[in-house]
Amino acid sequence: MEAPSAAWASARLDRLVDPGRPIRYGIVQPGEYDPNGRFMIRGQDYSAARGWADPRDVFRVSPTVEARYRNARVRAGDLIITIVGAGTGHVEMVPMWLDGANLTQTTARVSISPDSADPSYCRYVLQSEIGRRQVATYVKGAAQPGLNVGDVKSFVVPLPTAHEQKAIARVLEDVDQLIHVLAKQCAKKQAMKTGMVQELLTGRRRLPGFSARWKPRALGELLAYEQPSRYLVSSTDYTNNGTPVLTAGKTFLLGYTTEQDGIFSSVPVIIFDDFTTASKLVAFPFKAKSSAMKMLSARPGVNLRFVYERMQLID
Repeated sequence: MEAPSAAWASARLDRLVDPGRPIRYGIVQPGEYDPNGRFMIRGQDYSAARGWADPRDVFRVSPTVEARYRNARVRAGDLIITIVGAGTGHVEMVPMWLDGANLTQTTARVSISPDSADPSYCRYVLQSEIGRRQVATYVKGAAQPGLNVGDVKSFVVPLPTAHEQKAIARVLEDVDQLIHVLAKQCAKKQAMKTGMVQELLTGRRRLPGFSARWKPRALGELLAYEQPSRYLVSSTDYTNNGTPVLTAGKTFLLGYTTEQDGIFSSVPVIIFDDFTTASKLVAFPFKAKSSAMKMLSARPGVNLRFVYERMQLID
């Protein structure tokens, strides 16, 4: 990302907040869940991938505990930043339904004063590479990364005119809204596909022009089976490029290797885990990690994609 325009001013984050509501974290020991208590925002309640959690999943803290930290309450439109854990540095804007909520000590409130800067513009700056670079500069710890409030106060925000800040924020908000609409459409299409897969691959629904009875076949008649012995990686000291090293489980891609021998290249192929029965369809050359992973290739006249999709429906 290019550096901000040299004509723009800049300011520390602590100079942009409401003086009466400084940057701070929240409740240190929340105690037990109180169904009638006040919402308490945790880092796990928001993410870039899924947005905000369902209100039913957000912790509620008792009035007795919360009252001691009332100065940490947030308002709709405030920014919050994760300061402890894997999500350190992630920034979101507080929605209306969390107006008046409190925070944990792993999350900090940043109450941008509209007289100093546009809050939505500041959110996008902090979510951008500009913000991520500053997080990387200050973050401490590896197993449990974190920032302190002093670090957050030191973040610098480039500041065009107020009019341009609002214009930038408006454009980015429009893009976010479009992404949200497209994501909902994709989710709907994915649900439709899932239903169609169930119907079409089990023969419960037939396509126009097809009425012949299906004949059950054993997988051994459809797929050839190969042991991975010749394709096992010698070293698990993986690199960032080279030939992919695969597993059939959830991890799928373990890393890359520069080893030149024993690369499986007869793709496409199904990789199958003997222990978990997990499988993946692979269309690129690779090496294997475990002897538990087998390669299943289509026999002549067999559509490998169809067989793979049908395998996913086996209980």
